[in-house]
Amino acid sequence: MRIIGEDSAVLLPMHLLKVKGRRDGYYAYIHAKFVSDNHFISSEELIVPDSIIMEISIKIGVPSQLSSGNYRLHKNRQLFKGSVSSSYIYFTGGQGGLPGFGGVFLFKTSGGASYKINLPPAELKRR
Repeated sequence: MRIIGEDSAVLLPMHLLKVKGRRDGYYAYIHAKFVSDNHFISSEELIVPDSIIMEISIKIGVPSQLSSGNYRLHKNRQLFKGSVSSSYIYFTGGQGGLPGFGGVFLFKTSGGASYKINLPPAELKRR
């Protein structure tokens, strides 16, 4: 998984904490959370790690498409919210076994920073 921030040369130090989802007919609903690798607790106060939470809905088909998507980015103790777009979505299965999910997701903050998340296909856990 790669998360590219503000400048295309900057790879953010985050990892996928969890991805969950469920399929309902022709739609899949996905929740993904990424957290910073650089978080710790100081003696004076809790330092909250930077994180990204994506809630997306996929219309399943050939090809599968992003139906809707939102993000919450906590960065440097600031909260950014908005919509997510996708240039590529991978979704398979979910009928007899656990579905597979991945893709490329894009969003911009109100401050003008652009982000790109490359999420390789992986098996979803049920919510």
